[in-house]
This record gives sequence, structure tokens and C-alpha cells, in this order.
Amino acid sequence: MKLGWLIFILAFLVRFFNLLFLDLSVDSYLVEDQKFYWDWSLKGIYLPWNEVSTILLTERMPGSFWFYGFLQWLTNNDLFFVLLIQSILDSVTCVIMFLCAGLLNKKYQWYTGFFAAFSPLMIIISSQILSDTIFLFTFTCSLYFLLRYWRSKNSIIYLYLSGLLLGVSTFIRAATFPLIFLCLPIIYLIIKI
Repeated sequence: MKLGWLIFILAFLVRFFNLLFLDLSVDSYLVEDQKFYWDWSLKGIYLPWNEVSTILLTERMPGSFWFYGFLQWLTNNDLFFVLLIQSILDSVTCVIMFLCAGLLNKKYQWYTGFFAAFSPLMIIISSQILSDTIFLFTFTCSLYFLLRYWRSKNSIIYLYLSGLLLGVSTFIRAATFPLIFLCLPIIYLIIKI
């Protein structure tokens, strides 16, 4: 587990230093979709007290708006602290990838964690107000619990957690929606065996 902490610290330091070199003014930093997520999260979209017609959002899932709305409330709308919390979440995602690799093949565990910690794409995305970071976190957690179930064979709680987190990731992005239906035959076979 010491290696997991090392991966977390490396990933967080890289993301933290990246944030320090950015001009994190809401007016100048947020553009296009980032501005959209920030503004509509402030307006409480998909909440009973929202100020925007949800008819305009039929293609967007509510999970990321709720996530950013919560972070805005938690940080008093401070963009730096919102992105700092998101960087912590992304660093945890790197550790989960490290653990997933360990469940598949211990030989590649360190490399996977190291490459995740220094992945340019993950570093850049963690400093953006988009649905990518929270989606990747929940989807990776779903994969982790599926692998834990596969390894343990006797603890169905891991399978339930995997399914729950797959549902949460679909609540954030519809991209995983087909996986829910693809999982049904597998779950049926598991129950019957």
C-alpha cells in the first residue's frame, strides 16, 4: 500500500503545480463547455430550484452538474479550490488504476500507476470544469470492484458495488449506458452458477 500512497502523492503534486501555473479567473479561464458547466451548476440545473429550463438539457446527464454544484457550494465558488478538490479526486483515480493493474498482474502495477500519475491527458482534464474527471473516477471504481469480485469469487458485495458505480457513472455520462444492458446476461449467469 506504500506504493499506492506514493502514486497518490506524485499524481497530486503534478496536478497541484499545474494549477499554480494557470490563470484561474472564472472570466478568463473558463471557455465553451467549461463555462456552460460552471454557470449551469451555479444555477442549480436539474434541482427543484433551478433557474434554467431543463428542456435545453435533454442530452446532458445531471451527475456532473450536481457534482460541480456541490463543489461550488463547498468552496464558495472559488475556482482554484474546486479544481484542487478535482485534482485530489483524479489522484485517487490514479491509485485505483494502480490497484486494478495489481489485480490483473502485479508485474505491471507500478508502471500503470506511474503512467496514470503523469498522464498529460489526465493532468489537463483534472484542471478543466468538465464531466471527465468525475466520470473517470466512478467508472474506474466500478472496474476495480468488478476485478475484486473476479478475484474473490465469494463476495457478491463487490459485484453490487461495481453495478452501483456503473450506474453512477452513467448518471454522469451516458457513454456507459450500453454496458448496463451488456452486464445483464453476465449477472444472470453469475446468479445461476
